[in-house]
Amino acid sequence: MNKQKFIDKFLRALVVLAIIKIIAIFAEFFQKTFWSVIGNLVIFIVVLVIIFFVIIALENKEKSGNSSGRKGGGGNFYLENSLFDRIRNKYEEAQPKNTLPKKIIQELQKSI
Repeated sequence: MNKQKFIDKFLRALVVLAIIKIIAIFAEFFQKTFWSVIGNLVIFIVVLVIIFFVIIALENKEKSGNSSGRKGGGGNFYLENSLFDRIRNKYEEAQPKNTLPKKIIQELQKSI
């Protein structure tokens, strides 16, 4: 199966939407003046070019990041287990005693 990166899929979708938008702008010739339509077209093309350059920069950044030998998971940040323990402790403190069955609390403690 052909694997594509998210940026490649996004670029293809952007091109399809841009073509549809340009057709819609040209369809405005029947309702608006010539210069109004040309103005809308120029504004759209400027925005499209900016988005395109940002996506290309992200793609280049992704490629250079992969070639630098950096390996790792998909996460952007790391949460320590102590954070989960603090959240669980605050939750247990906020709950009145014996409102949750002890079995559920034990299962939560085993999973953490």
